[in-house]
Amino acid sequence: MFENPATAPNDEGKPIEVTYKFPKIKNSVVSKMTISVGDDRVIEAKIMEKKKAEEKYEDSVAAGHNAVMLKEDKDSCEMYDMSIGSIQPG
Repeated sequence: MFENPATAPNDEGKPIEVTYKFPKIKNSVVSKMTISVGDDRVIEAKIMEKKKAEEKYEDSVAAGHNAVMLKEDKDSCEMYDMSIGSIQPG
């Protein structure tokens, strides 16, 4: 579980983005992903073409909405990067 503290030093309580890296499981495919936000909100992922997914993620974060994107790590085809954007303070 991760939380953006309401009074983090030097960030004036702004929304943040985090990226998690984790290994791919050999011979597997990601076909579904859900993210729980707080106690009552669930984000269900939609699989889409990479460029469209990146644009949608960027637009959502810029608008201040929670967004999640999973993609292959740019430095290792054996890892995933999962970015979670616009995590509000508190």
